[in-house]
Amino acid sequence: MKKTQKKVLGFLGLALVATMTIFAAVLPNPEALAASSVTDTIVVRVLAGSPDVNIDKPSSGSAFVTPTQTINFDYSKADDVLVTMEKEMPSGSPQVYTLYEGHPSQAPGSDSVALDLSNPLYGYGDYTVHIRGTSNGGLVDEDTVRFSYLPVTATVEEDDTGKVEAVLSYDDNNEDLDHFVINVYDQDGNLVTALSPIVVDRPTKRVEIPFADKKIPAGKYTVSVAAYNTSDELIYKSYDFVFVYDPVGVPNTGSLFRSLNISQADYLITGLIVFFTVGIAGLIVLTKEKRTGRK
Repeated sequence: MKKTQKKVLGFLGLALVATMTIFAAVLPNPEALAASSVTDTIVVRVLAGSPDVNIDKPSSGSAFVTPTQTINFDYSKADDVLVTMEKEMPSGSPQVYTLYEGHPSQAPGSDSVALDLSNPLYGYGDYTVHIRGTSNGGLVDEDTVRFSYLPVTATVEEDDTGKVEAVLSYDDNNEDLDHFVINVYDQDGNLVTALSPIVVDRPTKRVEIPFADKKIPAGKYTVSVAAYNTSDELIYKSYDFVFVYDPVGVPNTGSLFRSLNISQADYLITGLIVFFTVGIAGLIVLTKEKRTGRK
């Protein structure tokens, strides 16, 4: 009888410790509670002793398909502010444009420059925007962002059934565009002829790439999308990006649990219920043992 009680009590103690551990795990940490309770945002601008200039928009690495864009920037403690833009050229020497010249006399402020990249002065290409703030004392601060203006960009999406689609992004108002050609290359740079080429006519923006139907193996592939005009002439260089193909149905534990769509909180709550159930069962067994002992 005593041995049974010790076993049951020991099991209950283990269950209690595990339950408390799980309960502690699901509690939000103090930082999360503090973050969730904040409803107001306070912006404080601290003026530095030397010039401070920043390009707020666009973010570096952006790729645009619409020509109308805005360069936003701010400055402080600068007597002179200069914003320039460079376009990469085939010759190797960039084309330089002056977008803004200001003399704020160290007063803080912000400004913007509107661009129409469809203007023949600009056109498709890779650009670098540079801002330079200078004080009368010779102190300097600078900031740089890079972006591209392209006729088309794209992404690739794979759904839960294994269907792979290319999603094209282009300007519906761009009259130069007529159709697009998608080519897929393996990681060695070889054209995957089973998938290439795929011709996409306007106004289509989603098209299937039949990886599964063609039994293409898993791996890294380069998807290349090029834009053409009505004369079947390439408008600009292709937009290339890497797509990692992971066929649906390949056995692995991670994929199994992901397909169940069970969150970490679900696992913890389920474990909590199981331990409570086991604890109650232990109490029932202990009570029965006591009654049996009395008889």
